[in-house]
Amino acid sequence: MSTMRILICVFSLFLFSTTHAQKWRPSKITLATSDTITGLARLDGDLIYLKQANEIRQLDNRKVRTAYIDDEVFISTHLANLKDAKGKVLYDSSFVKVLIDGDVRLYFKENKNNLQSPRTFIIQKKDSSALELVRKTIQVSNGAGSQNFQMNAYKTQLAKFLEDCPSLNRMLTKTDYYNEVEMTGMIRKYIECKGINTKFSQVAKFKKGDFTLLAGWDAAKIKFSSPFYYLSNSYTYSQTPFFGAQFSFPISRKGKLRLIGETLFKSTSIQMNTYDNVFFETSQTTIKVSYLHFNFGLKYSLPVSSHVAIDFLGAVSTGPVISKSFVRIINHSTQSNDFNFSRSESGILFGVGVNFNNHFGLTVRHDMIISNFAEYTQMSSSYSNFYYGLTYKFGKANIVKQKN
Repeated sequence: MSTMRILICVFSLFLFSTTHAQKWRPSKITLATSDTITGLARLDGDLIYLKQANEIRQLDNRKVRTAYIDDEVFISTHLANLKDAKGKVLYDSSFVKVLIDGDVRLYFKENKNNLQSPRTFIIQKKDSSALELVRKTIQVSNGAGSQNFQMNAYKTQLAKFLEDCPSLNRMLTKTDYYNEVEMTGMIRKYIECKGINTKFSQVAKFKKGDFTLLAGWDAAKIKFSSPFYYLSNSYTYSQTPFFGAQFSFPISRKGKLRLIGETLFKSTSIQMNTYDNVFFETSQTTIKVSYLHFNFGLKYSLPVSSHVAIDFLGAVSTGPVISKSFVRIINHSTQSNDFNFSRSESGILFGVGVNFNNHFGLTVRHDMIISNFAEYTQMSSSYSNFYYGLTYKFGKANIVKQKN
């Protein structure tokens, strides 16, 4: 059990480090001078950091007009002249994310250090001032302590903005629209209602799930600790094919972290030659077992370009024995024994893979079996599987970018 805990801790630390590494993303940046530069970039607060070769540049919103970072678009509020009704530029030293562009525009601003208003939406009609949609959490103190209250002024503001489409105002009262998916969906409905021209809209969507086929080769080795002389040594590696299917469901907004469930058919075929110095017997022992494996865990996808992603997998594996065979050949005489196999197999699975164009992929895995191979109290076993295979995923990317 201690080994399992160590592996789980190592995987958690690795997942944490890759989550932070994914901030650097492919980008194309248009400067205030209209020049274009490319590289790996990340947005950190009000600054864009651009990595080119061994150099990292720091760019503020006076130098950058538009930044295309991976599948997201950011504009400078200063250079876009994003002014409110009082003529003040909103978030004058910042960048905002473009969710919808055209005759009606929708922007998003994340305020990580502002606990009262951690995120903000800005909407704007053509030839009109920009409107910041306000939602704040305020803390009110009284004699018994303090209490948080939500100020949802944005609902009144949206109702005024959408007043020429009454059906949308009725929708607005039913749910909380202060998130990227719902807010973008609401403004798109308004655009459709009014027949307004739109350049593009971008929405992060939860997909129902992905279905993936897997096939490849399984290399396994068992070592017994046993009083039976013919089971006292390491067996040779088993080399057998495996195949199966995986279903994954996103649990993060962009679908990079996913819950996975797999069903695999695998088999093990191992053989050992021994000699008994007591009975002077030459023995060849062959064991063949087939399993139906079920794996449940997490998969994290780390994009390294627009066409390639690295997948990291951690799961628990378990499954029943569906067929078994134990044969010994002693001095050229064949014996088929009723070997007391375990009826199931359990383990901890870790893997890494590369996915190309969101469809084809390669995978390498290690399944450390923690259950005993046979139900003999006087015998224990050490058993590991290494998988090498190909994958094919059905479906599209989890970030859907729509152009009009």
